[in-house]
Amino acid sequence: MSLLTAWNSWRRLDARQRALIKEKEIDASMSLEEWIPFLGGIARFDRAGDGLRKALGWLTLISVPLGLIPAIVTDSPAPLLVWLLSLGLGISWWRLRKIDIPSSLDRFLLPWLTLLKEDIQPKSEVVLRLDLRGAEMDNKSLMASDMPRGLPKSPRNCQDTYFRDDWLSGTASLADGAVLRWQISDLVRQRIKTRSNSRGKTKRKTKYKIQRSFDVQLSVRARDYQVAQLRPDTACRESVKHGEKRAAIRVRTRSIGHELTTPPRLDELVGTVSRAYRHLSIAPKER
Repeated sequence: MSLLTAWNSWRRLDARQRALIKEKEIDASMSLEEWIPFLGGIARFDRAGDGLRKALGWLTLISVPLGLIPAIVTDSPAPLLVWLLSLGLGISWWRLRKIDIPSSLDRFLLPWLTLLKEDIQPKSEVVLRLDLRGAEMDNKSLMASDMPRGLPKSPRNCQDTYFRDDWLSGTASLADGAVLRWQISDLVRQRIKTRSNSRGKTKRKTKYKIQRSFDVQLSVRARDYQVAQLRPDTACRESVKHGEKRAAIRVRTRSIGHELTTPPRLDELVGTVSRAYRHLSIAPKER
């Protein structure tokens, strides 16, 4: 059933959707009436693919001992056929794993765009730049360092590698005339520890610390809004820039996590946008 569902979901995708699944990057401008079905089709395929990947993984693990035991007790060619089946299942699982889409698309981006649809200017386009390749890439690496040896309780070897992943940004024109820009960036610390026990066995552990930044810029028309004086806030960074026709409020909030696969919470970005709006008040109408 999972195979049929995944195949039908794949057949319904167009060339642009399949390109995004394979390349995991897109930089485009479309209306939300186009973005939501576009990304929703990819999310449906990925959900079907998750079930199929899980099933293939279990079948691969089961087929290996099923081929090994008969090979020991009999000269029948059946074990060879089972191993060939296991190899085919393993290759299928690996190919599906390469086109796996992070859960941030289904659990964060789609709900955010659906919520944004209520406040956006009708028929306006939303610019999105999306990078779902992940943080652990050479072109996203910032620096690597080794922890000094000889410190109390320090492992034999400990290496920290830092990555910066600016994986989502967008621009939208809102119904009140404001222009909303947002960006989500992950600063990832990958720490690899190597230890040796008394028997000489070496163990290696990898841990992560993710500092996620939510950057929001809200540009409003000076004739529509007045910007209140900003007060110091330890929970975020805020600034305002006044222009002749527009004022721009910038807000940055952060959160800390330890799992690369954990998507952002929707309320974190919504809360950052709300912080920008709380400094606004309706400008008095000129008589």
